[in-house]
Amino acid sequence: LRFGLLLILLLLSNSVLSYAAVPPAVKFWVFLLGVLLPVYGLAAERTGGRKGKAPFYRVEFLPDLPGWPWGLLLAAGFLLRFWRITRLFAWPMGDEGLSGDAALALSRHWNWDFFYSVGQAPPLLDWVCGLFFKFSRDPFLNLWVPSALFSCATLVLGLIAARRYFSKSLAFLVTGLLAFSYWPLYLGRFCLQAVLVPSVELLSLWMLGRFLEATEGPRKVRAAWALGIVTGLNVFTFTTWPLMVVLVGMAVYLHSFGGRRKESGIFFRFSAGLFLALIPFLVAAFRQGYGQHIRDVAVWSRPLDAANLLQVAGGYLAVLGWGVAPGQGFYVPARGGFLNPLLTSFFFLGLARAWRHASLPRVQWVLFAGFLFLVPGFLSLNVEGFRVVQILPLLLLLSAWGLEPLLPASRKAAVLVVAGLFLLTAVFDFARMAQPYRNIAGNPGLFLSTGKTLSRYRAYQVLKDLKTQGGPGWILSEWDLPADHTLAVMTSGFNATLDPGPAGGSPRWLAVMADAHYRPFLQKRFPHA
Repeated sequence: LRFGLLLILLLLSNSVLSYAAVPPAVKFWVFLLGVLLPVYGLAAERTGGRKGKAPFYRVEFLPDLPGWPWGLLLAAGFLLRFWRITRLFAWPMGDEGLSGDAALALSRHWNWDFFYSVGQAPPLLDWVCGLFFKFSRDPFLNLWVPSALFSCATLVLGLIAARRYFSKSLAFLVTGLLAFSYWPLYLGRFCLQAVLVPSVELLSLWMLGRFLEATEGPRKVRAAWALGIVTGLNVFTFTTWPLMVVLVGMAVYLHSFGGRRKESGIFFRFSAGLFLALIPFLVAAFRQGYGQHIRDVAVWSRPLDAANLLQVAGGYLAVLGWGVAPGQGFYVPARGGFLNPLLTSFFFLGLARAWRHASLPRVQWVLFAGFLFLVPGFLSLNVEGFRVVQILPLLLLLSAWGLEPLLPASRKAAVLVVAGLFLLTAVFDFARMAQPYRNIAGNPGLFLSTGKTLSRYRAYQVLKDLKTQGGPGWILSEWDLPADHTLAVMTSGFNATLDPGPAGGSPRWLAVMADAHYRPFLQKRFPHA
């Protein structure tokens, strides 16, 4: 009953913080009185648990489910990730255009460069998209299907990783939140390197669990080698990859040297496997240099501004549950936070529960990892959701921890409540994810709030009509802004300058992308254009 009343208070408060148009001072008091103080009161009731009793994250609170509910859960999650995959988001962002441009170049002439674009992005996603461009002429499919596939992999790896560390019931709950909540679904719709992070992160955590449970001898040695290599694969995903190396490396070090028996050989083998996986990055960094983009967006690139530092740090905390003001963040929800108000309420209950059981080593590890994964955001100059993407699985895990005490004592009834939660989350979060793209012509401001370029989207519609009427044409987009290659990438399937087509099939039209100031001259010079 107490948890239920607290949930109602948190739900109302988080709804106001997420969606109500009230002054900041009012939101501050709502947060203080409706979230912080009640959660602090709950968290202050510390408990270490009784000896001999299984930790709370190992307790089963759902019946022993057969295989079909698990399969249904995965199938529904896959369906949401591929629903209107080439049309829902309408148009890519500028950074996606850079990835698409690199993938197009790879499809024509493959290379093994490690860094791409001015941000020195790791190569894995560009390599995968480059393979898609080799076999398909649909750029929408080539950009977004690979991301959806990696998002599906996140769902599967989240299941097996949660099953490695927690009870079956908790693993089912975490998998459902990965399947239906906003942030995992949102990630699966972008062609950006950050979409790779959760899948490789969860793979690393699953391998860490296998390593910790491996018996002594050759099996332990093989597990250490494999864990080092898999942890090193994070370097192919996104610039925040060192955090996983630090986290897993610390776990292996404590396991090897924290007990009475020192296992320096095991740690050496892990380190050797990690070094092998990092060789491509180290070679590329030595040849080309590395880190300029990171320095440009870090707090130390400008004179220290304590007020801005606090505002950015607060923005990264707020965007997890309530969102930031329009125009103050990139790759964030148009309204609300990555967690909807209900899941935000569960998260705070789970955080209080974790604090009450902070004596448990696994809980300590989760809390430390959560703080570690927020550090890149705290040290940057602005709010960009992908910089803290590694916290996603832990965010949902804490939400699951907060939900479990509220479930009915009857396990069958608990299944119905969990199923209802999954359905509610899927409908609500998928709807708000799709909201900016429902009526682009009637509400262009909402589309523009996502950071996408409306002019290029409209130009594409014109060029697509020309292609439908007259086949491929010459599209000269070299005069477009170098930071936004979206039009060039999305018209690549019918641009005769890139693919001349069969002999004798001369294009019947030509399009030029130019600055608007040239329009009077062009209209005078080409009056029939």
